[in-house]
Amino acid sequence: MYGFISRFRSLLALILPLAFFVAYLLFFYVHVVDVRVDVVILGEGVVFIDGQLFSSNSTLTFRLVKHGLIGFLEPLNLRVEAKPGRGWMIGEILFNNKTCTGGVVEVLGDGVLLVDFDRVISISYPGDLDFAGLDLDGDGLFDFIIEINLWNTLSASGTANMTFNLDRGILYYGQCLWDLTPKYSEIEVYGYPEIWCGNKPWNEYMALDSSIPIPDRVSSLNDFYVTLSYNLSHNSQLSINLAVESWFTRDKFRFTRVFAGEVEVMIWLYWHNLSPAGFKIDELIVPIEVDGEIVNCTFEVWYANMNWHYIAFRILEPIKFGVVRFNYASFIEWVYEFIGDEFRNLYLEDVEVGVEFGDSTIKTVVINWILYDFSLQYTSERLLKS
Repeated sequence: MYGFISRFRSLLALILPLAFFVAYLLFFYVHVVDVRVDVVILGEGVVFIDGQLFSSNSTLTFRLVKHGLIGFLEPLNLRVEAKPGRGWMIGEILFNNKTCTGGVVEVLGDGVLLVDFDRVISISYPGDLDFAGLDLDGDGLFDFIIEINLWNTLSASGTANMTFNLDRGILYYGQCLWDLTPKYSEIEVYGYPEIWCGNKPWNEYMALDSSIPIPDRVSSLNDFYVTLSYNLSHNSQLSINLAVESWFTRDKFRFTRVFAGEVEVMIWLYWHNLSPAGFKIDELIVPIEVDGEIVNCTFEVWYANMNWHYIAFRILEPIKFGVVRFNYASFIEWVYEFIGDEFRNLYLEDVEVGVEFGDSTIKTVVINWILYDFSLQYTSERLLKS
């Protein structure tokens, strides 16, 4: 009998710790297979949840799946990440809401998280519209227009997307296109994805809530600074530029075309495997602020008679990324000297920033462009000094 009791005690000594451990697991942990969390979506942006499109200003219930032993006292974490060109993407949901990031404002209750998404406006090709207006201050007037603007593309396979984050003021453009067919084979570019303010004379879209009073006559305007902060990547052999463009017309509001004697001005800050139309006629040295330092940049001046006057200033040393700031009068004074007094009476219609891409031997055209800042600062100095 004593031997039996002794063996029982020994067995009990082994079993009890294991039993307490199992009880501990059963009490403090659960095997999570399906947990549901309600998330309140705020804002007016495009919201994707695991690749599916949902409406904003709504409450969604998410199914969380995590295998293994999970402590039920362990708080939940929702991981939210930005996906350029696709709004905000909710990826996976982890288990630690104490470190919620990416737009989670607060935990409202058991499993209920308040998520505040950035507001975004997005346009795509192919799509019904390739433009959208941006009202940054909520006054009902557009500050800018974004436009994919594949104006010389008859057809193409693939997609292009342009998204503006209204809360961060950042423009994202991405495209992956192939088998492009031009509308006009004699023209070497396919399009000019862009953002602009003012009145573009090729359509009826207007963004008149700008920090500069355009459209207005050249003779009536003051000078202004243009600031761009950007990053650009593309195929290594692609023909492309990044340029500021403006149109000067005889009418204050033009919607259909440009006529003889009117003027197109482009300022190429970056280019690769692409030349302006026409031929080089001059060079101009302009002091430009690049990443906080003043640099005397040399620009080639190109001219073409395209029914209207086409003038392009192409920088000799392209700037693929960085922060660039210059005053507009540095270029407009040259245009005035070249065109003559009639230029004074033309209306500056708009200021545009875009990436113009052209024909190449590359079958697939890939462009990724981020514009962190596009701002115009009006000054008290006259645009034309003479």
